[in-house]
Amino acid sequence: MNNGKYVTGYYASHVTVNGHKRVYYKFKTGSNHAGWVWRGYLKKVSNKPNKIIMTYKPYKGSNWGSQSDLDRLSRGQRFKMNISEYRQGFLNTVNAERAKRGISALKEDSGLNSVAQQRAIELKTNGSHYTDDGKLAFVVDSKAAGINYAHAENIGPMVINMISHGDDADDSIDSSTKLNTVVDSAYNAAKAEVLSYIYDDADSNWGHRDNLFNASYNVIGIGGDFVSNDQIVNNATILGTK
Repeated sequence: MNNGKYVTGYYASHVTVNGHKRVYYKFKTGSNHAGWVWRGYLKKVSNKPNKIIMTYKPYKGSNWGSQSDLDRLSRGQRFKMNISEYRQGFLNTVNAERAKRGISALKEDSGLNSVAQQRAIELKTNGSHYTDDGKLAFVVDSKAAGINYAHAENIGPMVINMISHGDDADDSIDSSTKLNTVVDSAYNAAKAEVLSYIYDDADSNWGHRDNLFNASYNVIGIGGDFVSNDQIVNNATILGTK
């Protein structure tokens, strides 16, 4: 893999993911590849020449076979938002995680999908669960749509064109966990969001995870809004019982 002789960082994105404030830097290589990297993966280095510039070993459970996640990311596949693909990625991932724990699968609900998509779009101007007058926004939107079976909401952003490990950025990553996701497609953006809700939720007292694993919920609505200026997909997930 030849990405040129230098890497230039030229844009910083400050985001909050499940309570964690994080900084991602957009970079460009000498061969004109571009991508994002979390600041925690960057280290101060000496300007003295080294024989070995970089080594990279993907974590166990990488879905890309012999091709490393970093190599896949460096190839520069352009992210394209597709809401159907996004919803499928989210549903497949959450139901696989529920199945591991003996919890029945969630069914996609068109009414909740509409509310969730509205909530995802609203996150561009209000990143809270609450309206300006202190009401739960998903309850307000559900009632307006004539829906009375919505019970819980998860919201969160996912930065695209990066490698998500679905793990707390402040903790060491367990190489035995199968959390690698290259966020270069709508499907993988949703997959990474689910894994983040489940495995990177300590600061929210595991509330997002508990919502997804609540056995009394049997229907789900999934919303995803791509904000191109910020290079993120805002997610809103509505869970209910029908």
